[in-house]
Amino acid sequence: MEEGLSIGRGIVVTIRDITASVEANAQLNQANRLEAIGTLAGGVAHDFNNILQIIYGYIDLIKVTANTEEEKYLQDMEEAADKGSSLIQQLLTFDRKSTMEKSRFSLDSLISENQILLRKMTGDAIHLNLSLHDGGLLIEGRRNELERVIINLIINARDAMDKRGEIGITTCEKEWEGAPHILLEVSDQGCGIPEDVLDNIFDPFFTTKELGKGTTFQLYFPGVREIRDK
Repeated sequence: MEEGLSIGRGIVVTIRDITASVEANAQLNQANRLEAIGTLAGGVAHDFNNILQIIYGYIDLIKVTANTEEEKYLQDMEEAADKGSSLIQQLLTFDRKSTMEKSRFSLDSLISENQILLRKMTGDAIHLNLSLHDGGLLIEGRRNELERVIINLIINARDAMDKRGEIGITTCEKEWEGAPHILLEVSDQGCGIPEDVLDNIFDPFFTTKELGKGTTFQLYFPGVREIRDK
């Protein structure tokens, strides 16, 4: 009898880590939800704007025959309508399809016009400190994209501080690589970003937050690269 080799039977198990893929899909779904919310907010804002235009029209009609006492009430009504109009414009910043054309605008005015919304996002326990340039720094780009960047930075700063402390927004002119630039700085008293992940914060779908909470910077920052100092 010839002696041969004995071949046994076994099972080959292949294990593949799909954590990154799952997290990427979750972030993509979150981005899609945010876009849907933005579209909804834009539609609601336009509807409210139409209602406000009717209110403005009636205010102007009543002014024609109003006496001095009535004019005071009409002024209060008009100021309230102006505040409503301002909130509508802030709601429109969440609508990705609105105001996508480039324009020249003041960075300081943009922040000032959105400070009511930003303070509501931070809450009463967080102090929002604005230190804006007096001259009105002009930049060119897509205004609503920069608004979303600032909002995202404020939300991340708020979450990093456990919703208490101080957030600072500073604008100024600064020399960089031998040329004048405009600096927008958002600072907070949070825990900071660990050094070992600092190089990854602009990677697609990267986040240090729990799954399903928050969005990556990469979703908001592409438009910033197109903004030029004027």
